[in-house]
Amino acid sequence: GLKEKHTNKKYSDALKRKAVEARLVSKDTIQEVLRTYQISSTSVLNQWISKYTNGEVSKLTNPSRGKSNMYYPGRKTTFKERLEIAQFTIAHEKNYQLAIETYQVSYNQVYSWVQKYQALGEDALQDRRGRSKPKEELTEAEILTLRIKELEAQNERLEIENAIAKKLQEIEQKYQDFH
Repeated sequence: GLKEKHTNKKYSDALKRKAVEARLVSKDTIQEVLRTYQISSTSVLNQWISKYTNGEVSKLTNPSRGKSNMYYPGRKTTFKERLEIAQFTIAHEKNYQLAIETYQVSYNQVYSWVQKYQALGEDALQDRRGRSKPKEELTEAEILTLRIKELEAQNERLEIENAIAKKLQEIEQKYQDFH
């Protein structure tokens, strides 16, 4: 009867939104956000951030606009779109939510593009998946590395062929011994 009762603490939607934005936009540390907004634990804040970044933000409203945050799943974009979205977001003081609603892309996409653009410039927004440099652009070291990989692959293929040939000989020998 002397133990304190631990009940779930209730937080307003506005406080949740402010805390998430403090962490994601203002880049406050988790400890600063917990202290400032008197949040009970890191896991509570992380749940809010997860819901916010994954679009489950029905309880995180934006009263200044009078409408709830919209969620858009990631979608395919062109280089020009990525560049435009990153520049738009930066021009609007990193208002990720405005970019999300304007261009109907996910928070993760916008955040990633802005970070890449600021760190490495426009070229970082190119989609290079599955593509390698043309041979004319390779350095001598890169050419030698590619040649080594080719030779290693060829060596592995020959080792497999040898193993198969040996196994075939064993089987043929067993067949001859049997008959």
